[in-house]
Amino acid sequence: TAATTSRKANYANHYQIGQTLAKKRHSVPFTSPIQATTLLTELPLNSPLFVKRTSREWTYAILAEKVTNDLGKLSLVVYLKNNGKNKKILERSKWERCLRLVKQNKKTRIIFRHSTFQRHGGATSE
Repeated sequence: TAATTSRKANYANHYQIGQTLAKKRHSVPFTSPIQATTLLTELPLNSPLFVKRTSREWTYAILAEKVTNDLGKLSLVVYLKNNGKNKKILERSKWERCLRLVKQNKKTRIIFRHSTFQRHGGATSE
């Protein structure tokens, strides 16, 4: 189980921006729109992510900005290339399907196995 895994992995060190996801285990998918919203809203800028491209491939990216439109809706901007010019803007409705976190350590794995969350992304067991 995730709780008994002793090896700590930081897969962010294995990738450069724009590189295709090599192994599914390097990413952590969201289990619901609520989970994606809860965690991504709190995610700091410059955090690593995998983004689903139009080619259906997952590529390594960096969270560059959080922008709010005139209606108060939050979108995330991710850089897809190191030049900072190639970016993708994702509205909240696409976060669950089009974004994954990069698995960074044992704690990250545990957080995503739970369905309820505290305000700052901490998991609570049920």
